[in-house]
Amino acid sequence: MRRPFVRAALCCLGLLCSGALADEYGEHLQPPVDVAQQLSPFGWTGFYAGGNFGFSYSDTRFAYAATALAPCVAVTGSVGDCQTTGNANSNGLAGGLQAGFNHQLGELIWGVEGDAAWLSEVGKATFLPGFGGVQNFGESRDWLITLRPRLGFAYYRAFLYATGGVAWSGVSHTVSFQDPSNVLSPLTVHESGVRAGWTLGTGVEYALSDHVTFKGEYLFVDFGEATVTTPAVGGWFATTTRFSQEEHVLRVGLNYRF
Repeated sequence: MRRPFVRAALCCLGLLCSGALADEYGEHLQPPVDVAQQLSPFGWTGFYAGGNFGFSYSDTRFAYAATALAPCVAVTGSVGDCQTTGNANSNGLAGGLQAGFNHQLGELIWGVEGDAAWLSEVGKATFLPGFGGVQNFGESRDWLITLRPRLGFAYYRAFLYATGGVAWSGVSHTVSFQDPSNVLSPLTVHESGVRAGWTLGTGVEYALSDHVTFKGEYLFVDFGEATVTTPAVGGWFATTTRFSQEEHVLRVGLNYRF
């Protein structure tokens, strides 16, 4: 009679111990709350707005030539004195605001974003031709606006995308000539305006919470060519300078989802 009773008691004790161990170690087997949140899917559909800050680099090439090349060469004695090519690159900080809308279909995400950034770029190149004149070529940019569709896919709480669209920028160009001997009066032509172009880029955005996202983005912007002419005045030959303008923007930002 004692053996069945002992066996039953041992069975009950074993069940109690296994249950207690399961409760104790089950808690440790559960993933932390923050890890579970990172692995959970995230919905990107909706409107958002935010700010960005980064770095911009202007790749500006120019080609200058006297409009009447042969007479210029006859006076200076060198083709290099009458036509020049070079770079007036610049770089600076960039910061601004953006807003847009996303729509998610499964893992596919499409949307549109508009942004406005303030730039601090001033580039200048100086040449000293053989005949003694000083040639200055400069370019500066004040702001940049883009309007771009975004297309990509969701990966857990990240949004990887490609983007491209239209761009506008406030650009200024300066061409000046100076005679160190002061025989010829200085000549400076300055022109400024809004340039339109196109942009392509890529980026990644990550959801820090249900409403706040962090993004990193690169944009390439092409504004084509701008032409600056100087008149034949004060002894200077008439000239034409073509500026080829490209922009590189690398930035990070925060968005708030509504």
